[in-house]
Amino acid sequence: LRLVGRPETRHRGNGRKPDPRSRKAGAPRPPVDAHEDNSQPAQPVRADLVRQKLAHDGFQAVAEYEYGASVRKVKFEHKSKQQKDKKRAEKTFRWEHLVDGIWYSGDGGGPRPLYVNSVFRERDQVGLALGFEGEAKADVAGELGLAAFSFKDITREQAATLADCDVVLWPDNDESGQQQAENAARTINETGQARSIKLVTPPPELPPAAGFP
Repeated sequence: LRLVGRPETRHRGNGRKPDPRSRKAGAPRPPVDAHEDNSQPAQPVRADLVRQKLAHDGFQAVAEYEYGASVRKVKFEHKSKQQKDKKRAEKTFRWEHLVDGIWYSGDGGGPRPLYVNSVFRERDQVGLALGFEGEAKADVAGELGLAAFSFKDITREQAATLADCDVVLWPDNDESGQQQAENAARTINETGQARSIKLVTPPPELPPAAGFP
């Protein structure tokens, strides 16, 4: 384990309005995955129609990750095509949001909460919180009774969910995973709300890009 540092003193901000020049108007948020479609259509499109189109292209839904009661991220894998240089199915992701009992494509345009597993959601006091690069690993940890979250592309607003938690980040076993974990640790530390932050070094026998068993 590597201690990241002592979180900054908690604060409620300086009351200043954000500088609109700090981000170009209409600039998209960082994508959660290279194959993820974050586009928000001008007119809402029903999610089932998008799924039908993906099915026609050879993709099938293999997992749904709930970001609260009205927003979810769906993982699709191709039935035959594989990723280049990897012995895994080609994948893509789509966001869906619920309006008046109907699921539509896209995230609805609102702020996305931090993805946490069911163990995290159901505890009044979380204590130890494990962070992984992706929702699937967080869910695996939940099957073992561990409170966990996905730190991929975490924002300061999302990091506030980890207030009073002892955070342990477990990166994928490659350079990209290590960099993502260090960036997440820095963002979490900037909020000054986590009780402690540590980084795990994955066992060297794990294959590249592998993370939590």
